Amino acid sequence: NPFFTTKRENGAGLGLSAAQGIVAKLGGVIETTANPSGRGTVFRTSFPVVDPIEMEPEEPVESSTSERSLNIMVVDDDEHIRGVLADMLTLIGQVSHKFPDAQKALDAFEAGKYDLVITDLGMPGMSGIELTSHLKKIQPDIPVALVTGWGAQLAENDILSKGIFEIVPKPFHLEDIRSLVTHVMG
Repeated sequence: NPFFTTKRENGAGLGLSAAQGIVAKLGGVIETTANPSGRGTVFRTSFPVVDPIEMEPEEPVESSTSERSLNIMVVDDDEHIRGVLADMLTLIGQVSHKFPDAQKALDAFEAGKYDLVITDLGMPGMSGIELTSHLKKIQPDIPVALVTGWGAQLAENDILSKGIFEIVPKPFHLEDIRSLVTHVMG
């Protein structure tokens, strides 16, 4: 069961799941071996060999994706991820509003006007999918993007049928967020 965790208050127990998703995306494999003493486990990762490439200098990051800024709600119980998403949105010229849980976001959504909601899937109290269901009752056409480290375990068609506009797998990059915003604007 990929959603089982022995974690209590610290962490969500998804570190290995996220690592597996990253390794699989890169064509690698994770092998596990239990320590013969019964204490601990060894994890070995292997990746395909690639030819080195010469890197071209990076293009400077543009300050915005368009002339119009979206009003974007960012919902994540992890303060660090909320901050990173908000910073990325600011870098591309968007306006973000951060919320630490789905209930606070839902309360604010009823009072405000948002163009896009970016929410985590797994949050205490109310999941990102449950939040989406409530938001769609208020504003049926609101695009909701689901940010998740559980991507490898999710059936994308099932998630999209629940009203999710787009799935953004963790770890995400600036280009992923820029692409999401461009998709919403288009």
